[in-house]
Amino acid sequence: ALRHIECARRLSPNDPQGFSLLCCEGIAHFTVGNYVKALGLAEAARQVKSDYIIAHCLAMTSAANVGDLVAAEVALKRALRIMPELSLTFVSRVQVFYFYGGPITETWLSGMRKAGLRDLGLAEFSSVVPEEIFANDRLRG
Repeated sequence: ALRHIECARRLSPNDPQGFSLLCCEGIAHFTVGNYVKALGLAEAARQVKSDYIIAHCLAMTSAANVGDLVAAEVALKRALRIMPELSLTFVSRVQVFYFYGGPITETWLSGMRKAGLRDLGLAEFSSVVPEEIFANDRLRG
């Protein structure tokens, strides 16, 4: 994955979606347990695009997984300012498509739990998330 990201950067060094590549690289590092590097890349992406929710989520879970709960809580507060409906339920049903279940998904969610991200029941989740999110049947539960 990292070679492909580097190739993308070389092909388009001024890409306006560069923040997304930073997060992709961070997620690649996260998947191999390099949470410090993942956190640095998440923060770099956040500096480029401060309202990019994935950057905040990556920062939150990476910081928590290295034991920096202060940084994890700061990332959580920033994420909730951008997306007040963010919850473990939302993340587990929408965001963790990156990992398709398994231990990496649990590590991602565990970091978010440590940061203090709340969980919602499915009924409450359904009431705060727009219906178009449910276009994918996998999200219906």
